[in-house]
Parts: sequence; structure tokens; C-alpha cells
Amino acid sequence: EMAIEAAGDRAIENVKFEQPMRLSGRTAVQTVVKKSTDDSQRQTMEVFARAADHQNWIRHFTCELVACDRPRPDPIDLQAAAATLSQRESPASFYEKLSELGLGYGPAFQCIEHLKFSEEAVQSELTLAGDVRGYNAPPTMLDAALHSLAVGLLRSDDDHLFLPVGIGRVTFFAPLETEAICHATWTQNEGKQRSADLTIMSKSGAVLMVMEQLTVQQVSLSALRQMSGAGAERLIYDLQWEPTRLPAADLAPRRWLLVGSEESGEPLSPIRDRLLKQN
Repeated sequence: EMAIEAAGDRAIENVKFEQPMRLSGRTAVQTVVKKSTDDSQRQTMEVFARAADHQNWIRHFTCELVACDRPRPDPIDLQAAAATLSQRESPASFYEKLSELGLGYGPAFQCIEHLKFSEEAVQSELTLAGDVRGYNAPPTMLDAALHSLAVGLLRSDDDHLFLPVGIGRVTFFAPLETEAICHATWTQNEGKQRSADLTIMSKSGAVLMVMEQLTVQQVSLSALRQMSGAGAERLIYDLQWEPTRLPAADLAPRRWLLVGSEESGEPLSPIRDRLLKQN
């Protein structure tokens, strides 16, 4: 939403979600927009946050704002798009599965009313709850459009899920309404990193917003809980133990104090002799 407001009539490219932002009652957020170093026609936007008890600012989001002369696409035939989707999922069942994975969405974020999908695409009907006047793309609806993709990913019993890590290009044409349709087509639906193109439309099929090459990355729940650090290069997607040989210790001679009693069953003299030999 902040990037859309900053872009105006420009497009948004090279979006990177570097890490989750944990909000508290006193989380400070700072947005920086500056000219790109390699192209005067581009601007770079970065979003930082700092908790009340921390001194360092951490970058969570970055993107580029670029000139856009792309015309608005023609309206979409929603019935024709939905006709290719043979599977359905009830919103109640869908959000229950997400909750079992530890992703608890409150009532305001449960915007999905209907959900149809296939191996190649997902189409969701979205309805906003509450007053969201003043937004271009209300965060609750935009989040619902993104997490609707999970219906095609919740097919295994392991503890992995997929999180968005980037978007190639976002083109905004008109503010999202209280009711909308999101149609997503997978461009890569196998592997640990997958991508899709999303189009958000009005109930009449008018195109409101297009997201190209939304990329999601597989991440384990344990890694998600421990995700930390700044910068895309420090995203943690999985945790693995790697055996490492410790360097040899150079122990200098030291003094020992041996404490025992006759009831201990073992005389202290042999222990003393072993320690003397080691040193």
C-alpha cells in the first residue's frame, strides 16, 4: 500500500520482502525513497522498522518505482476464467488448515468468500470487512489475494509452508473495491521456489491491479519462528545442522582441588595421579 501511494502513476518493480515485520504498540516505521544510482528514471523505495527497545533500524521491504506507459487491460470474462477450475475449497476449511500450520487469520483478514482452483490456477472472491476508506489496496484484501494461493500448496503433511519473497512487477490501475476477484496463474508450480501472475478485478471484470512474477519460497515452521537478520541474503528458509571440528585446545597446567569423603568409595590418590600425568 505504501509503495502504491509513493508510485502514483508509475509501476513498481523488483519487490523484495526481506523479512516479516513484527509489530508492537510502539514499532517505529520509516520509509525512504531515493533516486537509483544506475538509472535517473528510477527511484528506490525502502521500508525500515525499529522496535521500541532496539536502537538499530532493520530493512523489511525494498522495491523500485519506474515510469509506466502500459495501457489498462481489457475487462476479463470471469465466468470463462472460472470454468477452467474444477476444484473447490470452502473458506472455513481453508482457514482451518492455515491455522493448523500456525497462521491464524483474524476475522478482518478472512476476506475469501469463494475459492476455486486447479493445478494451473486459483480464483478467489474477496469481500472486505470493516471501514477501509482511504486505501488504494486495503492490506486485508491484498493479503487475502496473496494467501489464496496457499490452496494449491497445502497438499503435504509436513511442516513446510510458502511465503512471498518478491514480485517482479506491480501495475496499479484503480483502487480496490469492497468486493473483488483475484485470478492467479502459476508460472512455476513445482520445487521449493514457485511463481505466479495475479490479476485483481472488480466483480464486473474490470482490471484493478496486476502482479507479475509473484515468487513464493518454501520455508519450515521452525525457520519461520527463528527468522532474523536484515537483507535478502540473510533470509532463513531451512535449518540444517553441519558438523564442525573444533580446534585443538591448548590447556595450560592448572591447579586442582579434590574434595571427597571416605564414604565416596573411591580414594582420591588415583585421581590425583591421573591429573598429574595429564599436566
